[in-house]
Amino acid sequence: FVFVIGFVLLSLWKAFAKRGAGAAGLNSSTRAMYVQLMLAEGDEVKRDLQDIASEGDSSSNEGLATMMQNAVLSLLRHPDRWMYGAIEEQKGEGSATENAVIRWATEARSKFSDQTTSNYSGKRDIDKPREATEKGGLYLVVTLMGASFNWPSLPDAAINTKRMRDALMQLSSLNAEDLIRIDVVWSPDQEGEFLSSDEALELYPSLTKL
Repeated sequence: FVFVIGFVLLSLWKAFAKRGAGAAGLNSSTRAMYVQLMLAEGDEVKRDLQDIASEGDSSSNEGLATMMQNAVLSLLRHPDRWMYGAIEEQKGEGSATENAVIRWATEARSKFSDQTTSNYSGKRDIDKPREATEKGGLYLVVTLMGASFNWPSLPDAAINTKRMRDALMQLSSLNAEDLIRIDVVWSPDQEGEFLSSDEALELYPSLTKL
């Protein structure tokens, strides 16, 4: 299977620097959120994410906020494809929420072995996907993560289509000035390649049906 990292930036220290001394920044209250969405097929979403990763500016917080907004917009345009989802939040000091995003991103990346598209701190790496042993399947999984200062919590509610939409809208509202870190991971990446039902169940057993 082909695995892809979308865009990643560790802008933690930049955000802390705006708040004075490092210790003051590290002790500031922040929030992190994780949204994972399993879609039925969705080559159009893949193409959107590839375009965002290949053209977006991940060297600045402003560019990253725009990239997240565009990724969310692509997902919001295809609610008919939403099948399963998960949402997780963490509050705490800046270093704790940044570590939460790193942990979530590592877990998302660990599902697959090949990275084909990345845009990290302004460095783009777009590789031609290797030939899949078998195309077909049904599911595409997109994972979006962010950590920020001054970010209101999402009201508690059962995970359903409305809550997923609300979570995505919150991710799209990330303020560039308060941004700590964002990661977006999706898989598989090759056109026409999707996870089978058995593969999806094995890799993502805890997702909730929407």
